[in-house]
Amino acid sequence: MTTNWLLFRIYFMASGFTFSGGMAMLPVIERELCDRRQLISQADL
Repeated sequence: MTTNWLLFRIYFMASGFTFSGGMAMLPVIERELCDRRQLISQADL
C-alpha cells in the first residue's frame, strides 16, 4: 500500500506542475522515479 500511495503522490505532483499533458509530465516523473527515489532504472523506464 505504501508504494501505491507514493506513486499516487508522484503523479499528482507531476500533474500539478505541468500543464501540457502526458508528454510534459514524463521528465518530471522520470526525475522523481529514477533519480530521487531510485524505484526504477532509466533503461527500464
